[in-house]
Amino acid sequence: MKNLIISVGMLAVVGGTSVNAQNLIIVQKPDGSNPRLFTNLDSAVIQADSNDYLFIGSGTYTLSSNPLSITKPLHFVGSGYNVTGSNKTIVVGNVTLRKAASGSTITGIEFGNGICSLRLDSVSNCMISRCLFGSIISFQGVGSNTVITECIMNSAIVIGGGGTPSYPSSSVSKCIFTSGSTYNSFPTYILVNNNIFSNAYPFYYGGNSLTIENNIILGSFHNTGNHPTNSIFSNNIYLGSVNDTMPHIGNNVYQNNIDRRVLDTFNTVAKIFVKFTNFTNISACDFRLNAGCPGINAGTDGTDIGIYGTANPFKDGGTTAFPQILKQIIGTETNSKGELKIDIKTEAQSR
Repeated sequence: MKNLIISVGMLAVVGGTSVNAQNLIIVQKPDGSNPRLFTNLDSAVIQADSNDYLFIGSGTYTLSSNPLSITKPLHFVGSGYNVTGSNKTIVVGNVTLRKAASGSTITGIEFGNGICSLRLDSVSNCMISRCLFGSIISFQGVGSNTVITECIMNSAIVIGGGGTPSYPSSSVSKCIFTSGSTYNSFPTYILVNNNIFSNAYPFYYGGNSLTIENNIILGSFHNTGNHPTNSIFSNNIYLGSVNDTMPHIGNNVYQNNIDRRVLDTFNTVAKIFVKFTNFTNISACDFRLNAGCPGINAGTDGTDIGIYGTANPFKDGGTTAFPQILKQIIGTETNSKGELKIDIKTEAQSR
């Protein structure tokens, strides 16, 4: 445990509002220098410098701007989406990362319901990890090297902005698409791997030259949608409808997929996973593959199909790779030097 001393003069710079244990945002340089405190996320973004880190404490932050447009690279760190009750970091409103925000990262935030939780507008080298989205993520424009990983999608990923967005060397990986995530559409050239798609129509519209591998697809394909073309479907588990095989739609390559014929007795959601209740209470589920399931070690990389495959499997608990704040106590009075005592206890994470 360490004590942090911050001068009252610095608090005045960030608006003069009272600071409490909830809705506390610490903005600092990558090396930890020049820390500043905020209670309003819009203000923190406006006053942050490029490449600053914004550590967003537990609480609910309702955005003043709609959308909140990010035009510089910033790193947003919340407390996690699947932590206990009031310890969550929740952002209510719509956020857009513009091209000038390329290089940004977002982790550990639950995005509340809105028209569009997050819009990625021609960004490159961005990473969105361990977040929960109550509304859609929208890709538009041309970007690259952008990753969405280990997120909970309660709504769909879509393409927008006119035309078909293109995001080479980008991926959507190890995410859980719950029952609200119908009619997904992905930008061209993206890798979609090791996800769980719980609902129908996982690949409904657009997205040419996709690589779709190692996913668990529980819902059926749409018969009339504008499906991906020139794409590769490899090593996916397809439970789908009562039909035996993954439907071969469009000018695509289908190889080594596991359908109902191969699944044999593992032909229901409850039999595929170690523990399953429903997709509205994912914290009560264990999405590892049941012993004997044909998807074990059957991915393109020799690891399991689904979110616990790859060299770095899905991390339970929804916490970030950053140290977690276990306790934060902020004094109510300054000392004789005009300093305010802040007592923060953190816990390191392995990844």
